[in-house]
Amino acid sequence: MKTYKVIVMKDFTKWYNESNQLHRENGPAIEWADGNKGYYINDKLHREDGPAIEWASGDKYYYINDKLHREDGPAAEYTNGNKKYYINGKLHREDGPAAEYANGNKGYYINGKLHREDGPAIEWASGDKAYYINGKLHKEGGPAAEYANGDKKYYINDKPHREDGPAIEFVDGSKLYFVNGKRLTEQQFNNRIKSCEGKVVEIEGVKYKLTKI
Repeated sequence: MKTYKVIVMKDFTKWYNESNQLHRENGPAIEWADGNKGYYINDKLHREDGPAIEWASGDKYYYINDKLHREDGPAAEYTNGNKKYYINGKLHREDGPAAEYANGNKGYYINGKLHREDGPAIEWASGDKAYYINGKLHKEGGPAAEYANGDKKYYINDKPHREDGPAIEFVDGSKLYFVNGKRLTEQQFNNRIKSCEGKVVEIEGVKYKLTKI
């Protein structure tokens, strides 16, 4: 038979196990007078049949072994319409955005890192877009960040990079040139383009990048 120590105060009621850990198997281990509830097993937020934290406001958080976790829906649900999907404490969702906001913003995460292979990993309701792979701003063949005002940024592996034009283009017409994160003047960039340095050639099926010596 389970033995509990129950502490009843004006603002809350708490259940403890024999090891003096917050613990209750048939209900919340903490109940606040304002209606908030917390479910604990052996001092860890944990509940398998519903949210481990229930706020009186309507916000809900699902925890397993003290980590935000839910496999059949968002692990964090907010009354304002925001939703976040977590697996083992990390933002994660394979079939859609792991972070959905009521204002229309979306973030795609895999194992806690911004990541999406078939589109932008961040989509703002304003129309701005950013492409990420494994937490790094990255897109091949086009801008990794596109803004509704017309600005564009080209990044490879989190570094501004573009070999056939400016890596950053502003709607006002100004441009910045970068190669592998190194900023170049327009003249330096054009001289580089004119030379063979940096070009990739294929010889007997093997690709080589030319370097000036």
